[in-house]
Amino acid sequence: HFRRPFVDFGEGSTTAQDREEARRDRQLAASDRRQSGVDDLTGARRRGVGLEELQNEMKRVRREGGGLVAAFVDVDGLKKVNDALGHDAGDRLLQSVAAGLRRHMRSYDLLVRLGGDEFLCAMAGVDGREAARRFDFVKSQLLEEGASITVGFGEMLDGDGPAELIRRADRDLLEQ
Repeated sequence: HFRRPFVDFGEGSTTAQDREEARRDRQLAASDRRQSGVDDLTGARRRGVGLEELQNEMKRVRREGGGLVAAFVDVDGLKKVNDALGHDAGDRLLQSVAAGLRRHMRSYDLLVRLGGDEFLCAMAGVDGREAARRFDFVKSQLLEEGASITVGFGEMLDGDGPAELIRRADRDLLEQ
């Protein structure tokens, strides 16, 4: 018959405690991974992580069908706010816009801070007309809060990668 070797886990240690500690360690590691992809100022996804998530979302939409629209969002007047009121005021403006975007987007829509005063919102299951309608509402809500944004849209096309989709949305923004 097989005999288990004696293993000393230390004083007071039990297998259940070890499993619980390992579970907490895994949860902490997962939380650290999530947090490392979050922009400290705005709470949006950081550019690198966000672009990876956009690519994954594009692959998912291709597998399951449906549309995906990228909204390229520019915060209006950030430089003027920074110059006139200081960078703390500019930071508050960015935080306000990011919070407003999250508040009026679906929980599973992707929000990425591309850098500076630019954000990307990716919305699966909508077309360009629906995305524009949604952002008309977001813009009106942000105006009531004292913030203004300009938005350009790009609908995902066959063969697009994240760069092409974002470039099209950015071009649309520049035409506004």
